[in-house]
Amino acid sequence: MERGRSSSKADTPGWAAEQRFLITVGAGAQKALINARLNEGLAKGFSLFAVGTAQPQEGQPNSSFANLTRAGFGLSYVRKNYVLPDAV
Repeated sequence: MERGRSSSKADTPGWAAEQRFLITVGAGAQKALINARLNEGLAKGFSLFAVGTAQPQEGQPNSSFANLTRAGFGLSYVRKNYVLPDAV
């Protein structure tokens, strides 16, 4: 799975079929998944959605961020990610 991708519920009908689309790169699969999940949420009465992806870096394309922006999401905050230093 790609870094920063929003989590899916494995018990949701059609979940396994949705996961197969993640293999296809550049074919609009992520856009279709975003739209399907938003439409399903709206149909169930949800009005608030949250997503997460890596922050865009200068000179490095970030298709996940671009897809979410096109879907209407905006940057709310930047979360810091920490890693443990290598063991000496």
